[in-house]
Amino acid sequence: MLPDRRKRLIVVAGPPCSGKSCLAEILAKHTGIRHLEMDAIRARLMPESRHAKPDRDIAYRTMHLAAEMLLSAGHSVILDATYMPVEHRLELEGIAEFTGSPLFVIECRVSPETAIVRLGMRAQHAAVDLTPSRVHWLSGHYPFYGKGFIHNSDLQREPDLAGIRAYLIEGTPVPDCKWSESASGAVEPCIEGASESGPAQPVGASLETGHR
Repeated sequence: MLPDRRKRLIVVAGPPCSGKSCLAEILAKHTGIRHLEMDAIRARLMPESRHAKPDRDIAYRTMHLAAEMLLSAGHSVILDATYMPVEHRLELEGIAEFTGSPLFVIECRVSPETAIVRLGMRAQHAAVDLTPSRVHWLSGHYPFYGKGFIHNSDLQREPDLAGIRAYLIEGTPVPDCKWSESASGAVEPCIEGASESGPAQPVGASLETGHR
């Protein structure tokens, strides 16, 4: 448990196969803070979903609505999602500002090689459009913020709970909740062969970056 009752908006973000859900579950267990996972919400709302972007957007909005309600009631919340698209970060910034909640970002990092190995070890994953090449691209081009708490799952098998606790108690939240600036311009390259089953492989090797 955290020593004070201050409400906090805690985001566990990062590319696929970086250990987000595992870390968020452990953190929720040790702090007693409610944990909302985007993929779990999507699967519950739309069990037949093919995990296309419109379905993910609905799951994000649902998760954000639940987070806003919890924060407005004075509770802290842990959100667990990739948060690569800038629009989802912008929406979360608005919730933090509206509810007067400090925003803390915990970023999970993983090398493309490790991410692919982990993808192969999974029996099943809600993100049915994740392929080795897409996971490799996403882990190599993820728009990291770099100023919150960083969990490198390549180097650490167990999360540094003491370090995370210190960050949530004594650390600096995202200034003015401006987390989205680090993701401005972060868009996957052109997709070839898109179908109803979801995006195909990303092509190209560069990522346009910039700031608004």
